[in-house]
Amino acid sequence: MSKFIVDEMLGNIVRWLRILGFDTLAASDLRRDIREDIDTKIILTALETGRILVTADVQLVKRAESLGIKVIRIDNRDTNTCDVLRKILCTLNLIDVARKNKMTRCPVCNGVLRRARKEEALGHVPQRVYETVNDFWVCTKCKKFYWIGSHYHNIKKVISRVLGEES
Repeated sequence: MSKFIVDEMLGNIVRWLRILGFDTLAASDLRRDIREDIDTKIILTALETGRILVTADVQLVKRAESLGIKVIRIDNRDTNTCDVLRKILCTLNLIDVARKNKMTRCPVCNGVLRRARKEEALGHVPQRVYETVNDFWVCTKCKKFYWIGSHYHNIKKVISRVLGEES
């Protein structure tokens, strides 16, 4: 399965690739000091972990490709999240993989989501949510709980657009 590292210019793409089920690192998570050379850290991480680099930085593209790293270059004028995600998935022929694996990763920390028993959510979700919702998921890494709530429909709409499932 494809794994990604996304540079700091494309922060919102990290969350959406995770929502689509892809193991995705945010380059910003590698930064320990504002003065450090983040591009070198990105390249080393991509090499060590076999991740595909997603970036709009032309210089970073050249450096990475010269070392044999697979790169998806995003035009920095392309600000439509759905178009960017579709380009990534279509370039790598991953639409079917995303259809199968969507909503299996935590958009916050990249951990794997698992279905949780309702009782597990008690005390971790608002009381009103606990009383009205029966289906919950929890991140196996950061322990954040998820449920089908008001913004689920917006997420589903974006996913449908990206995956070409709009009716």
